[in-house]
Amino acid sequence: MKRMALMFFVMAVLVSACKNNNTKETNTEEGKVLTLDEFYANPADFVDKEIAITGLVDHVCKHGGKRLLLVSDNSDLHVDSEEERFTEELVGKMLEIKGIVREFRVDEAYCLKKEEDNMQAHRDKKTDDEAFEAEKENIQYYRDSMKVAGVDYLSYWSIDYLSHKALEE
Repeated sequence: MKRMALMFFVMAVLVSACKNNNTKETNTEEGKVLTLDEFYANPADFVDKEIAITGLVDHVCKHGGKRLLLVSDNSDLHVDSEEERFTEELVGKMLEIKGIVREFRVDEAYCLKKEEDNMQAHRDKKTDDEAFEAEKENIQYYRDSMKVAGVDYLSYWSIDYLSHKALEE
């Protein structure tokens, strides 16, 4: 339950964050198709740049079909689309996705804002006790993760979808 709530929360944040950033740049290694592992070796190198990346489609969001999850043995990456609706037929297929890399950062300021919003929503009776406590746990998870990693922020990576093609398996 806690993990599912966190995933939903992160997905909602990433979708809203992606809508506010329309910068597009071309990857300097034009034509190179990355694996997920190659991408995650230095994801910050690709922020706001167009890349091509391959992965296995593990999941297509059932709420509108505008999000899918690419996976490999060691990594995963969300792909978000404002226009394209992904279909369930893509699940289990290897795809090459072209898109723009986005980074969403969670830091202490973000956690403080989420706490404030959570308390206000609970005071206004927009959330029940269970949802209120789940959000508190999610915020604490972020703080604990930053502390364990010894960092001031957590980066969540995604791709703004441009196009895709199926690969031979």
